Amino acid sequence: TQHGDLSWHKPVSQFAVEEYEALQDTLHLEKNLRTEAETFARNMLVEQKKLKRQSDILMQSSSSSLALQEALSQVVSLTNDLEVERLQHQNQRRQMEEKLQSCEAQRELTTLRRKLELLEEERT
Repeated sequence: TQHGDLSWHKPVSQFAVEEYEALQDTLHLEKNLRTEAETFARNMLVEQKKLKRQSDILMQSSSSSLALQEALSQVVSLTNDLEVERLQHQNQRRQMEEKLQSCEAQRELTTLRRKLELLEEERT
């Protein structure tokens, strides 16, 4: 009977060994999957940081471009204002020169009239 009692142990032991091996395979598979998942997560974190740096650089570049565009717009506006001022100054100068010439002509005319008057007085 002892031998008969041991006979059922053998299949149970075999089943326990097979179950242990299956659990070991599952554990090994889960460890590999966990390692792969951690590696993937690490790579994703590195990629995320890289993309964030690129995004920051693009944002700075974009804001720099925007600031540059605004500065350029101001330069264009100031250049236009300066051109308007230059034209106004040129017109004022021209008007003043015309007035000056008119004054000089008036003085010459006045001088000539005085001379004419003096000549007429000398004749009489």
